[in-house]
Amino acid sequence: MTEPASFSVIDSLSDAERQRLQEFSSVTNSSDLDLAVRVLKSRQWDVQQAIQMFYEPGYIDELQRDSMDHNSSHDSSGGNSGGDGSMATTTTALPSTSSGLRRRAMDGRSNEPKPDEPHNRHEAVREPAGILSQEAERPGFALKPLFTWPFFLVLQVFMAMVRMLLSALGMQRIAAEGVPTRSIGQPQTQSFTLPPSMQDADRSVAQTVRQFEHRFGTSHPPFFGRSFASAQQAARREFKYLIPILWSKEHDDSNALGQALTHPDIVAYLSQPHFIVWLGDLASREAYTLASDMGATAFPTIGVIALTSQAYTDTGSRSASQPRLRLVARLNGLPVHTGHSTRSASDDVGPLARALIRCIDGPVERHGQVIGAARREQQEREAERRLRDQQNAAYEASLARDREREIEARAQEEKERAEREDAERQLREQQRIEELRAQWRWATLARIMREQTAHSDASTTGGSPQKGSFGTLSLRLEDGARIVQKFRADTTLRQVFDFIETREAAREWEASKTTPFGDDPHLVQPPDGYEHSYEFSLVSQFPRVIFDDKDAILGDALSAKGLWPSAALIVEPLFEPEDGSSDQSDSQHK
Repeated sequence: MTEPASFSVIDSLSDAERQRLQEFSSVTNSSDLDLAVRVLKSRQWDVQQAIQMFYEPGYIDELQRDSMDHNSSHDSSGGNSGGDGSMATTTTALPSTSSGLRRRAMDGRSNEPKPDEPHNRHEAVREPAGILSQEAERPGFALKPLFTWPFFLVLQVFMAMVRMLLSALGMQRIAAEGVPTRSIGQPQTQSFTLPPSMQDADRSVAQTVRQFEHRFGTSHPPFFGRSFASAQQAARREFKYLIPILWSKEHDDSNALGQALTHPDIVAYLSQPHFIVWLGDLASREAYTLASDMGATAFPTIGVIALTSQAYTDTGSRSASQPRLRLVARLNGLPVHTGHSTRSASDDVGPLARALIRCIDGPVERHGQVIGAARREQQEREAERRLRDQQNAAYEASLARDREREIEARAQEEKERAEREDAERQLREQQRIEELRAQWRWATLARIMREQTAHSDASTTGGSPQKGSFGTLSLRLEDGARIVQKFRADTTLRQVFDFIETREAAREWEASKTTPFGDDPHLVQPPDGYEHSYEFSLVSQFPRVIFDDKDAILGDALSAKGLWPSAALIVEPLFEPEDGSSDQSDSQHK
């Protein structure tokens, strides 16, 4: 009795092909293994593309028609082949390369070989086991081991030394078992890796949500509208639970799951702020990769991903890694006690929704403390960071104030130093001017004394001023003293001003008969480049006349006012009015 064709096909498959066949059957819920093998072989054992083509309308019928055509052509030439029956069954699973199905399936699809796929696509048809065993059992003698055994010996010695070093460093587990690899059987220790094309993933997720709303309405939990990697980042950043829901539009339980997700109870439950709900279609590469990472065995699949506590090393010390997202619970298929998805009445949706809530709420309660601890730790870190920022800001502000005060103090010091230097310079200039003024006064006094000696025998005449005649001036000085002095008529007013300027020096000479520049005033010379400025003017009270033209002749100036040969004049100090005009000039014009 010959065994069924399905068992003969399965026996001819490799272990990797059997695993892919099992994944394909669990997703599509197909019991026809021959049809599943034909679909997988038509897609070169790419499970994801095979699932997509399985749900494509008309693809299965066209595949079966091509298979029947190929079987009929094989039967017509079967009398001459003389091949084995099982071998014929295996070869009929491959569609004809010249058929429209192959052209349609290969159009627009990726032809890159998969990691477990042989380089030659026709190697999917395995050779008989007897031939392989006969090749393996042939004895022979080879010289290669004689030359390679020293290298293997050195390698074994080196590996033994490495294991001893790892054991000495406390890495006994790595020394005994090697570097640990990813284990699919333990979902609670899984990490999730997704394709780098995030934009395509975002578009695929948005399309899946639109298809769900088109079929079941918009009353559903708030689905995360971006890729699963973005959902992971949001859950990690905001300390939330990530609920991935993996389903297929063509699966038998999809209708029941969609109705349950629109139930008010589950909508209200999953709309809580500590949940992020992500909906993925198994037809997309991202959802399919996630299903493989989660170790899904039946669909639809619902997971609960949460932050877990920090890992500990073998020595008991906390590692430096931060809390990571882990799959803490997984629901493969719908809860058994809720009934099959063919029940569409509203009485069946409520129990299913409440059962899903219970399945999600249990892991959430168990990991609530971990999430709370992670959130509190993050808040403490944020508080410490803010405190450090505030302290740094206060320190920087204090430094800025100190720098400003230092700059102000330096500027004030520079200002005071400049003022001191300016005052000292002005004082030195004033002292220099006073010295020059004193030298000029003593030189002028010596000249006046010589002129008085030369004209000591002069006489006074009346009438109009004549050359060589003398007049008498009564001068009242600034300190109130009065001096009466005779002056020649041809004397200039400047000589009168010089006489008044030298009165103080004359008193000193009369008192001490000495000068600051020596005992003989006639030896004092006028300073070079010095131009004396007079700080007073001569004024006649009756009539009010100001005599400030120092180049005018004394006799002519006084005769013009009726004051010759005797006049009383007052020495008035000069001053600057606020309006800049001169009162003396106004009086003179009057």
